[in-house]
Amino acid sequence: MATNIEVWADYAKDRFDSAVNRVDEFRNWARQLSAVVAVVIGLELTLVGKVLELTPGSALRLWCLATLLFAAAGQLGILVWLLFIGYRSHDILWPESPIVLADYLIGQDEHEARRVIGAYYAKAYRRFHDLSIHVGRRVGIATTIFTLSMLLLFIGVVAWVVLGSGLYFRHG
Repeated sequence: MATNIEVWADYAKDRFDSAVNRVDEFRNWARQLSAVVAVVIGLELTLVGKVLELTPGSALRLWCLATLLFAAAGQLGILVWLLFIGYRSHDILWPESPIVLADYLIGQDEHEARRVIGAYYAKAYRRFHDLSIHVGRRVGIATTIFTLSMLLLFIGVVAWVVLGSGLYFRHG
């Protein structure tokens, strides 16, 4: 029959594993979103090339170019930030090395060993839980900013369609 300390130690390890998995999941989200942002930037730069082929000198053409370039520049910043979120490691206290613990636990009973190991997992869980919240918030903010930048892309595309279809009437 398991003692309370064994149950607690197992719980601490399970919570630690859960927090590590959340950090990994949020980092994967950042990596996936960075791939989407890179594709959208490529699309915007292709559209810039198409806009340059249209009638030079019109205010709508310049506005369209500025909109697309501003969106691409902002998304490039988001892309760099997402890569930083997705691939940068943080200095986090993991559960102690088994070699270090072995020196401490020699001569201790099983109850004390489980208590110490559980305490290390509990302490490391707290740090990984905080990191998962931090990484999750950053991915959420980057997603919101990227979504808003898509509005600029939409405006640029509409302006490009208006220019290309001849719906734009010149004065004079």
